[in-house]
Amino acid sequence: MTDRTQTGFASYLPNILNAILSLAFLIPLAGYLITATAFRLNGDDYCYLSVLNTNGFWKTQSISYLYGMPYSGDRYSATFISDVINGFRPDQYGLITVSLLLIWVLSLYWTFRNLSKLSRWFTIHWLTCLWLSEAVVVFTLYQAPNITQSVYWRAGQVAYLIPVVGICLDIGLILSLINGQKNKTLGLILVFVLTILVGGVSETGAAVQTLVCGLAFFGILWVERGVIIKLGPLTTGIALLGSLVAMALLILSPANQSRLKIVKTIPGIWDLISISLKYTFDFIYGSIRGQPLPMLISVIIAMLTVMIFFSSAMSAETINFKRLSITAVISILIMIVIIAACIAPSVYGESGYPESRVLIIARWFMVIETFFLGLLLGGIGYNLVSHSKLNNLLYPGTILFLLMLTLYPIYLSKGIYEQIPNRQSLASAWDLRDKEIRNQKANGLVAIKVNALDHMVQGVAELSADPTNWYNNCAAGFYGVQTITAK
Repeated sequence: MTDRTQTGFASYLPNILNAILSLAFLIPLAGYLITATAFRLNGDDYCYLSVLNTNGFWKTQSISYLYGMPYSGDRYSATFISDVINGFRPDQYGLITVSLLLIWVLSLYWTFRNLSKLSRWFTIHWLTCLWLSEAVVVFTLYQAPNITQSVYWRAGQVAYLIPVVGICLDIGLILSLINGQKNKTLGLILVFVLTILVGGVSETGAAVQTLVCGLAFFGILWVERGVIIKLGPLTTGIALLGSLVAMALLILSPANQSRLKIVKTIPGIWDLISISLKYTFDFIYGSIRGQPLPMLISVIIAMLTVMIFFSSAMSAETINFKRLSITAVISILIMIVIIAACIAPSVYGESGYPESRVLIIARWFMVIETFFLGLLLGGIGYNLVSHSKLNNLLYPGTILFLLMLTLYPIYLSKGIYEQIPNRQSLASAWDLRDKEIRNQKANGLVAIKVNALDHMVQGVAELSADPTNWYNNCAAGFYGVQTITAK
């Protein structure tokens, strides 16, 4: 067994590179955070707030769950979270999105750090955990099928971004408990409450969370060895129980039963599985064909990172080619099943392919899989190169190549920052209209007339010239007037 540990300045190169990668991915991430501050109320947001203004906080929670609403009332957590957010001014709602994105990064970082502590074979440097967390978020947002609706629009964000963030938090918390967190009772209670809360924001989020918790629970039961994961079955079992409770609450909601009555055809179990799998492969194929470059870059970055890690601190004999290959196949199968779970609720409840905003959850898992495959390919690549004539070039070559790839997130930033002025212009126009509506109301007018605006959220209707329009009625309820006409 040959010791390949680097000494001198060469030993600092990986951490210097980690710092550069962290800064590189911070640039596009900052662009997304700035963009988030330029969004206001739109579409269903008015409807949540209209019902809240009419009925008050606690009554809204019950009637939304029990009766049909101008939104999906069975999603008890979506109603609760949306109503809590109402404590902020409309021009502050973007800060909620900023907070969610930062929590997403930090929860991924927490997860990676706990995975490192749990591992018997390697330790991941904290800077590596940081840039990997940033990279997963940036690549997910960049490849999101409809980032405006699933991230920036409040109604879509609550239903589809919060499950992503919540599942990350749950995984981080579970790993922290397994690693020996002191207050285990409080931690287990938090796991249970968090899974019920996250599972109640949407049927898609609940389905994916339940599957992930189920895979974790039965996977740990299968592979458990010794005391290192002795709390694994308990923590994942409680998470699974919380997810099942959330699923039951969604399914049993009278509002959900009323909504299903208008569905023309509800597929049987085998049709549900076959159609969901078909749409899953359509999504994966479309993703590879439509966005090959960011997927390839994420694989290469992860691959080079592992090759640098092995060449600087480990030996070729520690890498098992067969085990890595089997792990890759299993991970791909898990990704397919999770994406199918993301798609299945739309197949069942809407008899069709999911709306693009729903698929950010599927995109997130696909991004994680591309990074994971890159990590495995890095082990395989190192095993091959370290036994070849290129062995002496392995360490400097991978360092140089990865350094070149730090330019890619900077390249992605160009398109993100170019859109910010237009977004801010739309936000300013919305703020002016909001002020005009409030001024007219203060002057005693109840039939409000304002200028129409361009769509802030593409695919979601704006206030229109028809005062009886669904969203116009919701906006009138939000502002506490009789009608609003936007021409």
